[in-house]
Formats: sequence, structure tokens, C-alpha cells
Amino acid sequence: MTSTEEALNEAVADAKLAKSAVTAADGKKAQAAAELDAMKALTVVGVANAAAVAAQAHAAHAGPVDALEDKATKLQVQAEVAREKADTLKATGVERIAHAQRVAAAAVMNAETLYDETLTDIENGVRSVMGV
Repeated sequence: MTSTEEALNEAVADAKLAKSAVTAADGKKAQAAAELDAMKALTVVGVANAAAVAAQAHAAHAGPVDALEDKATKLQVQAEVAREKADTLKATGVERIAHAQRVAAAAVMNAETLYDETLTDIENGVRSVMGV
């Protein structure tokens, strides 16, 4: 039995006891005091009932909410893993682009050197033919 159910049962018992006291009370003052006690006990019963309803509502909805929170946590973990993979791929891509740029620059330099050497060879060949 839960503490809410125990409180409800105790409040109901107190209300029954107070109602019995009203019936058995002698005189107006004693009857008024007994009625006041009965109203207080009924108020406690009402509060206990409200607490029981709230506890039942919470219990009914706590499971689905907990499941959604668990799912959200799992999705967050998956998102973090995906972000790390994306960051790694981006870093790898940046590194590959930089490498390709270095290779391209070296190829351009080699082509320019070959071009200059070829022009020099052509000039030397022309000079040789012309006798210069």
C-alpha cells in the first residue's frame, strides 16, 4: 500500500470517527465542535483523494514520458557520434584539399621548369643552326 493510499484510508477513518462523534455529541457546543472536526476530516479526505488522483495521473503518464526521455537521450548520443564523424570527415577533406593544392603547385612548378628548359634548348638549337 502506498503512502497516499495509507493517508487516504486514515483520513476516511478519521472522518467516520468524527461523524460518529457528531451523532453522539450532547449539547450544541459539543455538537458544533464535533461537526467542525467532521468537516476538517472531510477536508483531509478531499485532499487525500486529490493527491491519489494526482499520483495515479502521474503514474499513468510517467512511463511514456520516461520512454520519450530515454529515446531523446539515445538520439542525442547518436547525434554526437554523427557530429564527431562529420568533423573527422571534414578534417580529412581539408587535409586532402591542402595536399592536392601542394601537389598541383609542385606540378605547375615542374611544368614551368620544363617549359623554361625546353625554350632554352630551342634557343640553343636555333643559335647553333645560325652559327651564333
